[in-house]
Order: sequence, then C-alpha cells, then structure tokens
Amino acid sequence: MIKAKLPSSFRDPSGFLFFRNGSLYRQVNTIYKENYDCLIDSGLYEALINAELLIPHNEVDIERPNIR
Repeated sequence: MIKAKLPSSFRDPSGFLFFRNGSLYRQVNTIYKENYDCLIDSGLYEALINAELLIPHNEVDIERPNIR
C-alpha cells in the first residue's frame, strides 16, 4: 500500500520517490522519459556506474502508484 510521496520528492520535478511493500521506488514521469532514455542508451549511465559516481538501479514494471 502506498500512502504518499516521500516529502523530499518536491525537489524532483521529473519524478518522485515512494515506498511499496517496504521497497523504495522512483517513478520517472513522462516529461523526463526522453532524457532518461538518452542517459541509458548513450552509455553514460553505465560509465557513471563503473566510475562509482552513480548508484545503480533496477528498472521494474509495476502498476502506477495511487498517490494521495
């Protein structure tokens, strides 16, 4: 069950953080999709992970959160 966005998410216009069943997720909003795809497809994401300049993540396909 999701109760609300994390309060700090107001700083992130491209998405928001939320918990679901004890796991932390970040939704990437449609407005940021093109930029996100470029990050992944360009190889920059992998380069930053390998240089330990970015924390790795796993993409998941879950139902859209019902945020209040």
